[in-house]
Amino acid sequence: MSANQVLRQKYASTFDNFDVNGSGTVDAGDLEGLIDRVVEQFGIEADGSRHQAFAASAREVWARLTREVGRLRGGGEVESIDRDEYLRLLETAPDDVVEAIFDPYVDGLFALADVDGDGRITEEEFNAHQLGWGLSPEQVRGSFQELDTDRDGTLSRAEYTKYVHQFFTSGDPNARANALSGA
Repeated sequence: MSANQVLRQKYASTFDNFDVNGSGTVDAGDLEGLIDRVVEQFGIEADGSRHQAFAASAREVWARLTREVGRLRGGGEVESIDRDEYLRLLETAPDDVVEAIFDPYVDGLFALADVDGDGRITEEEFNAHQLGWGLSPEQVRGSFQELDTDRDGTLSRAEYTKYVHQFFTSGDPNARANALSGA
């Protein structure tokens, strides 16, 4: 499989996770469904501060995605994104733009999962996020160990950010970051 095919497969899987209702397009309703699904995995109170922080960061990702898709369309407001637009955006945007789109999500994940505020998430917290993102227990199994290369039982914000960037920019079929999609 070529590097471009690897990236396309990863992008398609993230689109499928965003497309909560399975309509073939992603809109604000899908985003809210994704937020609720992830937050539910953590068993926290709806509309509490952790929920709000995570929701705000996810909405910022949505704003950045729609802004970039609007540019692809030649301007104008974007209310929904179809699979082809999502794939084209991620395949054609420079790496720094792709990274900037998804960076707020890392902040939100840590606001949600890093309960003690030490800048690290545990395997349990990581797995709860992955299940909420839409991965199956089978896909989640072993993913944390693949990413926890220093074997300290946690992922720092810097480690996780590095893997998110690598996930969206590396076409290496053996990249550790592919574990983010259960691969």
